[in-house]
Amino acid sequence: MSSGQRGANFLNLLALNAPIKAEDYNKLRFRYRAIATDLVYGKKYVFDQGPLGVAMQASSSVTLLLPPVIKDTLTLVDGGLVANIPVKETRKLGADIVIAANAVSPLYEESELKYPWVIADQLVSIPMQILNEQQLEEADFIIQPVLGNHKNSDFFYIDSLINKGIISAKLTVTSIKEEIESQFKSNLGINEKKYYNVFVKDVPLEIRNYFFRDKVRIDSLTNLDILYELYKIQRTGDYKKILVELEPIGETTHLNVIAEKNREVSYYEITGVSIFNREELANKLSSLINKPFNSLKTLSAALEILREYKKSGYILAKIEKIEFDEVSGTMHLIIDEGSVSKLHVVGNTKTKENIITREFAVKAGDYMRFEEAQRGLTNLRSTNLFEKIELRSENSDDGNELKIVVKEKPSSILRVGMRIDKENATQLSLDIRDDNFLGTGTEVGTILAGGIRNRSYILEHRANRVFETYITYRVRAFYDFNDVSVYSDDPPKAHNRFSRSKTGEYRQIFYGASFSVGSQVGRFGHLSAEAKYQRDAIKSKFDYTGSTYNLDISSLRFSLIIDSQNSYPYPTEGFLIKAFYETAQTALGGDISYSKFLIDYKSILGLNAPNAFIFRGMIGLSDKTLPLSQHFSFGGQNAFFGFRDHEFRGRQIFTSSIEYMQKLPFKIFFDTYLKFRYDLGSAWAEQEQIRYKDLRHGMGATISFNTPIGPADFSVGRSFYISEALPKSKTVWGPTFFYFTIGYYY
Repeated sequence: MSSGQRGANFLNLLALNAPIKAEDYNKLRFRYRAIATDLVYGKKYVFDQGPLGVAMQASSSVTLLLPPVIKDTLTLVDGGLVANIPVKETRKLGADIVIAANAVSPLYEESELKYPWVIADQLVSIPMQILNEQQLEEADFIIQPVLGNHKNSDFFYIDSLINKGIISAKLTVTSIKEEIESQFKSNLGINEKKYYNVFVKDVPLEIRNYFFRDKVRIDSLTNLDILYELYKIQRTGDYKKILVELEPIGETTHLNVIAEKNREVSYYEITGVSIFNREELANKLSSLINKPFNSLKTLSAALEILREYKKSGYILAKIEKIEFDEVSGTMHLIIDEGSVSKLHVVGNTKTKENIITREFAVKAGDYMRFEEAQRGLTNLRSTNLFEKIELRSENSDDGNELKIVVKEKPSSILRVGMRIDKENATQLSLDIRDDNFLGTGTEVGTILAGGIRNRSYILEHRANRVFETYITYRVRAFYDFNDVSVYSDDPPKAHNRFSRSKTGEYRQIFYGASFSVGSQVGRFGHLSAEAKYQRDAIKSKFDYTGSTYNLDISSLRFSLIIDSQNSYPYPTEGFLIKAFYETAQTALGGDISYSKFLIDYKSILGLNAPNAFIFRGMIGLSDKTLPLSQHFSFGGQNAFFGFRDHEFRGRQIFTSSIEYMQKLPFKIFFDTYLKFRYDLGSAWAEQEQIRYKDLRHGMGATISFNTPIGPADFSVGRSFYISEALPKSKTVWGPTFFYFTIGYYY
């Protein structure tokens, strides 16, 4: 259902940007393991070393939703299949106390088992639940928030779910602390000895406040109690040595604590800093001055310095070394700010290396920034040439080597598409192409698409980037046709009703060649110029009384597309602008001259996700010489309710609409959306004919299903106009139309 590349790249960058990085997971700040499932042999695989992003990806690669992760000869998926709550595995790694967090979704109830995919999910979940119960029996403590029927695929109300987890964890904190103390004492392996009437004598003030809580006399105390408290004090990191002397005096015991602190830090030095102000970074170490050297506090301060680099996006920055000179009391902190010494590619067999490296703006000697790495990975994903893309940083004698590790997709592609709608029946598309022609990242392809009423045959060569620039180009040869029905008004049967019937049909044919050059505009836009030479023809199919012709048209078109919609085909925020200006001239070798302009604007106003209002407006203008085959079209399920595709055509067009879209809280086989839309507009043959009173109105509703092969839309709509005939204006209604489409528009 997803290539998983975006998620994999996200985890890859998170791991690279972490303050502490290590290939050996025992050397991380907290020892870490990730459990995955070997899909071939059904065995668990425990990640204890290697790239951290890969381990996280493999251990969360949910079957059907995300692809398996290939590691050496293994095919790995989510570890939940064999150890969803890996208590036993944690125990085998040496844990004395295992705390399990159980946030597993409950099984589906009987009323929910309606669809095959839900039943399939239940079949997988049942054995997992049995394994979960077996694992939880081995846990010492279980943190289990009360989630009710909340499913793990539902990401709404996250804050309240986190809060439930916090509440559940707090209930176990005291018991966990008691168990830690009990096991510590048990693991000492010595006999317990009890002391009574213990008087605290010579004890440093900071220890007395921490350990004995200002008590001068303690009724009873065991040697195990003392050792546990000393252990906790030692863990603070300030002390080089700490011990307790117990002196029996009659029926009392005097307790003295002898503590030797670490050498105080009298001075610190930071080297390797050039990006930030050295003094500002050094201030993060000021709290350590004139205090005993403390490795834990020093690490915490060093990480704060490193986080300044990470927050600013310097993902390769690291602490090279921390040294403390006990003789002089000087602490040295050496920082490697993470400049790239070398950038090279691993894994490419067909794609030329410069095609890959051009997507990264970083060269040897530069700093790799998080945003640049993210943009580079996005660019590489967008080429659609690779199954896997990973960034790795390795230390070498030369410095920080940055590797781009790729696994190429097969470049010879066959894409199959289908679309069904009421107007044109079933339409198929075949796209046969080489996505990586001669390893240059350019495409050569053939597209065959259409049905009985429309057809398209295309040969093309295109490039999304030319050399190191962001210029694109496309060379195309094409042959297209589509059949257009002609409608006319029926004799009126009622004063407030109108209807239109089909009176004929013609075919418009286009064939020729084009060359376009474009460039990316910001992140969401594309600006292009296209030169085209084509033959336009109009032929009668039956009962068509208009003119037929064959024309050679030589034209230039300038187009702009800006698209910031957050998803397709159900956006909840963003906007879309499509605009073009086209001119055809006889001076360029054509039979006719004309100019036309169109701008189509759509804006999405998100409400409480996933609901939205969608506003759309379109204006098209042209001169009187525009031939019929180039006219604007008006009507159709997604253009104007109450009319059929191409029911009105003209040289001038205006349409606008407002639509409300709501995602239903339940599924009807698939995610289901309900839409309501109001349309306003018309088309005119000449500019002089444009009148406000000619505007037509349309309204309708759609129920849309987000199927794997594209949206399936069932709509009902009706149009009307306001008649100003005397003695008073009235609303004249057209017939009700039912529409159906399934598949993407292409």
